[in-house]
Amino acid sequence: MHGRRCPFPNGIEEKPPLKRGFCKWAVLGLEPVTPSLSSWCSPDELTRKVGESLTPRLKKLDGFNGYFLIEADNGVMSSVNFYDTSAHADESTRVVAEWLREEKLDTVLPNPPKITGGKVIVDEMKARA
Repeated sequence: MHGRRCPFPNGIEEKPPLKRGFCKWAVLGLEPVTPSLSSWCSPDELTRKVGESLTPRLKKLDGFNGYFLIEADNGVMSSVNFYDTSAHADESTRVVAEWLREEKLDTVLPNPPKITGGKVIVDEMKARA
């Protein structure tokens, strides 16, 4: 760019604000499936419990946009949650921690789940039919 400054920081154009209804914040949780977790329940049982008792709680939270539970091939269970704001996401983390204690999962996990969150910067999904 010989002497010309790019009008955008780091050469990246700022994205316009998301349309109403799109999520703006995501929380990702990772937990290896350990022998103690496997002895507590199977992945199918965990999926059932999440569907019956965790996701109904999350759906009631302000700012909720979605929840996905992922079973990876390498023995890791991951979850991704989508919310309107970081405050909404923080509340979901509190709700999940409470659910883990109620289900006694906190006693079979060797370490707390690794949680990270951040602003959604790409928000493309195929519309469901």
